[in-house]
Amino acid sequence: VIGNQVKLPKIGLFDFVQHRQLPQGKIKTCTISRNATGKYHVSILLEREQNEVIPAMVDESQTIAGDLGISHFLTLSDGSKIDNPRFLQTSLAKLRKEQRKFSRMIKTSKRCAKQKRKVAVLHEQVANSRKDFHHQITNQIAVKNHATTYIGEDLAVSNMIKNSKLSRHIADVAWGMFDNFLSYKMAEQGKNYIKIDRFAPSSKECRVCHTKNTDLKLSDRVFVCPKCDHTEDRDIHAAKNIKRFGLQQHSEQAGIVCNVKCSPPAKRAR
Repeated sequence: VIGNQVKLPKIGLFDFVQHRQLPQGKIKTCTISRNATGKYHVSILLEREQNEVIPAMVDESQTIAGDLGISHFLTLSDGSKIDNPRFLQTSLAKLRKEQRKFSRMIKTSKRCAKQKRKVAVLHEQVANSRKDFHHQITNQIAVKNHATTYIGEDLAVSNMIKNSKLSRHIADVAWGMFDNFLSYKMAEQGKNYIKIDRFAPSSKECRVCHTKNTDLKLSDRVFVCPKCDHTEDRDIHAAKNIKRFGLQQHSEQAGIVCNVKCSPPAKRAR
């Protein structure tokens, strides 16, 4: 490093902006990458000693759950909702215009290279906005929230994105990025992150009488129980069900609840 510049072998001098101070530790690897807009990034892997954070006890009163969606990005079990900013959708018209220009240019020309970088900048802006949004939401849940346990769904995003009608919206909302960010932030804060079984009927099972509403469609935004007539907002109802399933799953894994199967008395071996 020379002043505010860094000298790289075979490349030369570059302006250097240090994101943050490096912690004490042994440098293992240093990876330099270049993105489509021509910016270079340096990632440094350090090996250092760190005290293990002991996770807090799971307490129902200190637990929140969240239901991820498209119309609303996240619906919490306390009734609060976080809107989906739809970063790609809002920039789609401008992206289409610039990509159309790029497709009509001669690929080896200087104007084509300039237009290609312009399209890459637009995609980078969308990606950075989405990443910043996920950092803010996960920081609010893991650091600023009083809850010591968060319960979410184990979503198969790679399978869900195969839906031709919803693939672009699912990719835009980036549930996988949210899951990754929240996982390490909860661990750093000594909090619990519980994922329920992906096949748990959080949307269709009534949280009052536990009856499944098999006729519930994706377009239905209000849950109505066919047996007890319990009516509730679909997303809030799902979030409360996720909390119930998560606490029950944790209790069973901890050995607090033990289900024992027993044959009827008439069929027991004598």
